[in-house]
Amino acid sequence: LITFSMYIAMVSGPILALANIYNQVNQATISGERYFEILEKDTKIIIDNDKVVEDTFKKLEFNNVSFKYPFDENETIKNINLKISVGETIGIVGPTGSGKSTLIRQILREFHITSGDIKINGKPISKYDLEHVRDLIGYVPQVNTLFRGSVKENLIITNQVVDQIAIEEAIRVSAFEKDLENMPKGVNTYVGEGGDGLSGGQKQR
Repeated sequence: LITFSMYIAMVSGPILALANIYNQVNQATISGERYFEILEKDTKIIIDNDKVVEDTFKKLEFNNVSFKYPFDENETIKNINLKISVGETIGIVGPTGSGKSTLIRQILREFHITSGDIKINGKPISKYDLEHVRDLIGYVPQVNTLFRGSVKENLIITNQVVDQIAIEEAIRVSAFEKDLENMPKGVNTYVGEGGDGLSGGQKQR
């Protein structure tokens, strides 16, 4: 009887573990369906049929640009006029919630601007292929999404076939060389989920 009871106790653990795995699989399946539902959703950003392709930004212009989020009553940015030429470095300052990030995100065309015009090299941004424009932009958001794995795996997560030269260039452009010098395994150093083990600046770079 004692032996039988011990065997029952030994069997109950794996059965409970199997039930937990089933729940996790079920949750993952539902999450996957919702994830792909979002990915497959058609964009509302309108692109002109006569697309323009550029290899670089020479001049960026904001002409009386105003923008209001669909769920807001007031405009976040209003009548912005701005010209930036190649080689220039500018700083946009203002209190929290004044629209600094919103202004930059207009270049990524995440939403339609409410009024005004944005031009790249003198041509309306609507004439540029959306993905091509985004390929020309390096955007570092305030909230960074990093995954569990090596620094290198996080660097190439959107392009698994990239070569070593491109990786070294990305490290140089983001000024990450000095950070790698202090990491025991360089680009192969392991980082935790969400960039655990890295400082806020290192996550952004």
